[in-house]
Amino acid sequence: MTKISIIVPVFNVEKMLPHCLDSIKAQTFSDFECLLIDDGSTDNSGILCDEYVAFDPRFKVIHSENQGASAERNLGLDNASGEWIQFIDSDDWIAPDFLQNYFNIGNGYDIVFQGITIEKNGKLQELTINSHSGENTIETISRFEQNNVLGWCINKIFINALIQKYHIRFPKGITIREDLIFTLSYLQYVSAIGITPKCDYHYVIRDGSLMSRPRSYREVDECCELIFKLRRNLVEVNFNNQYKNWFEEEYVMRKLIQLKYIYYPQTIVSRDERYSFLKSARGYKLKNIKLPKTDRVIFYLFHSLLPFFIKDRLIKIVALTYYKSHYKKK
Repeated sequence: MTKISIIVPVFNVEKMLPHCLDSIKAQTFSDFECLLIDDGSTDNSGILCDEYVAFDPRFKVIHSENQGASAERNLGLDNASGEWIQFIDSDDWIAPDFLQNYFNIGNGYDIVFQGITIEKNGKLQELTINSHSGENTIETISRFEQNNVLGWCINKIFINALIQKYHIRFPKGITIREDLIFTLSYLQYVSAIGITPKCDYHYVIRDGSLMSRPRSYREVDECCELIFKLRRNLVEVNFNNQYKNWFEEEYVMRKLIQLKYIYYPQTIVSRDERYSFLKSARGYKLKNIKLPKTDRVIFYLFHSLLPFFIKDRLIKIVALTYYKSHYKKK
């Protein structure tokens, strides 16, 4: 059996795709198959996929109609034969030891995390994981959230047998935080988590690469509902409901996710819907929950006593600044 199945959704990335695929070919760990899922590309991406398949038998391509990244990743999962699953975005790249890092920490883990290097305008930012390998605990997952490394599927390696046994897939009809939903679904069945401090995945943010497809308030709300159903299940089932602080964090994280997407420029939300949401704020003071500076500002504004039109305007400015500095197209 092949050790690792790498799944790469591909859509109109002819300029970036060679760098991505060359970085996969250059891996020091060579026991892998790379499944290129061409999502109906209208540029030369599909042709490039065929060329790599012709010259390297480890590469395989599936050409499909345009369905979106989640459907293409699911198609990859349906065809993966490897013991482990690794997702890579087609406009990112990985350092030569990226795959090998997973196996340098030993065996016995159900999932292994790595850090991420974010590239933007020639500048690099490493998101490292301040934790150690061990059991699947609330403390471990909380640290992942605080370090902004939980909600990605690209910096983790998953056991294929677990994915297939419980039919874990990316959600249909939801294009917000689908990586996080997949990861939380998988963590329901995890006992031991492995961690390597390396940051050999390079997540590239390019100018003008923000989300282009409009989202509705309903989609944002459905996404949040699913995320926190999964988070709550982790507490109640896996951790015997012993961690009261988790439910406090749940409120904070849920509101932050809703706020960021409600105020994202491509989200279709009426003024009345924003007013109703901001009106739902209740008196709350952050205690021991650590948040990045921008999240803390947004959360403070949400609970402030400022008039609606001022609060509405300020949150919109802060949220847009956040997205311009953190996100590419999804």
